[in-house]
Amino acid sequence: MTQFPYSSAGMTCNSTTPMTSNSVTFGSVDDALDSFNRMLQMNPRPSGVKFGQLVSSLVRMKAFQAVFYASKRMELAGVPHDRYTVSILLRCFCKLGRVDFGYSVLSKALKLGIQFNDVMLGTLIDGLCKVGEVVEAARLVHKIRILGYQPDVFTYSIIIDGLCKIRQTNAGLELLENLKEFGCQPNVVSYNTIIDGLCKSGLVSKALDVFSEMEDRKTQPNVITYNSLIYGLCTSSSRNKAMMLLNEMADRKIMPDTFTYSILVDSFCKEGNVVGYNILMDGLWKAGREKEAREMFSRLSRENCLQPDTRTYNITINGLCRQRFVDEAYELFRKMEAEDSCVPDNCSYNVIIHGFLRHKDPLEAMDLILEMVSKGFSADATTMSVLLEMLPKNQLDHPILQKLLNSPDTKSHKIGSSGLSAAATQGTC
Repeated sequence: MTQFPYSSAGMTCNSTTPMTSNSVTFGSVDDALDSFNRMLQMNPRPSGVKFGQLVSSLVRMKAFQAVFYASKRMELAGVPHDRYTVSILLRCFCKLGRVDFGYSVLSKALKLGIQFNDVMLGTLIDGLCKVGEVVEAARLVHKIRILGYQPDVFTYSIIIDGLCKIRQTNAGLELLENLKEFGCQPNVVSYNTIIDGLCKSGLVSKALDVFSEMEDRKTQPNVITYNSLIYGLCTSSSRNKAMMLLNEMADRKIMPDTFTYSILVDSFCKEGNVVGYNILMDGLWKAGREKEAREMFSRLSRENCLQPDTRTYNITINGLCRQRFVDEAYELFRKMEAEDSCVPDNCSYNVIIHGFLRHKDPLEAMDLILEMVSKGFSADATTMSVLLEMLPKNQLDHPILQKLLNSPDTKSHKIGSSGLSAAATQGTC
């Protein structure tokens, strides 16, 4: 057993010090310790609250060894400890993996009449779980409950998480089911923890059952809940169900995060599913998630994880045009065939032409229109509608417009000047 470096005789109690106090900031650890030493030499000394503020600043700087030094000096000088400073010491010991010291300081605090609270208990339980003593943490909570103290839901959630991490998911699930019996209502953190554990153990069906129970109990899921389920479904080759959950998130106004898309992107790449990849990227552009959409496209060439097709390029070109990056879109349009052997199709031409007509120089669009017609493609309803709006009424016999109206595809679709506005409402390709 490691010897605890603080004597209980030097630890005094001050139960009147508040649990929270204003923060103090120092430029460095040395500055904080200099200030600490000056405080010890003052007569009269500052209150325990001031010392607590200083120790807390050392914690924020992650100077845990300095915290122990300051605490030792406080004890030797007779500066009283309270729940606030005891909580700080517990946190430091647990951060360093010295939970045995944490037990010792808590034991001494209790002897001095400092009552522990949920913060202290949660800190100690978390420390035990992080050093792999999950069973010991569960035993401690059980003993405390027998003694009449009811731990809060966050403490139980820590144990559930610990059980899941050591592959004792069924034990974690059993604890979750017993919470109500303990007079503790599971919250979204509790459910998320067990759902994540079940999904990582391959028990996705059971995780979906817990998800249903969660909703039955009126506990609202969040993005973490959905990320765990989407991950589980993707790893069990149920990507269609994963996409359904993504759509459900949109219906519930739950915003996917970077991790959500990363899970799906990884899954589509491993499966070689360019169709699903395109659908997801199209959704990102339409949702205004430009950064994520760009990252998806860049990943294709960076990691060579999937062969893009013409549809992949069309989606990206369209997204760039909608965001007014027309020059970048045009550069991509010219590269698609040269770099990835993706031959521009009717949609490719209409998207880039529409971008030029709306956001750049319409005259440059005319050259693209001539190129499009020469390759046997035709303008879609949206392109024709924009072109008609931009041409003066006395130029409806413009040679390029006549060329478009006389192209075989345009004739076959019977699109004339009188019906363009209605057709345009159907959107682009």
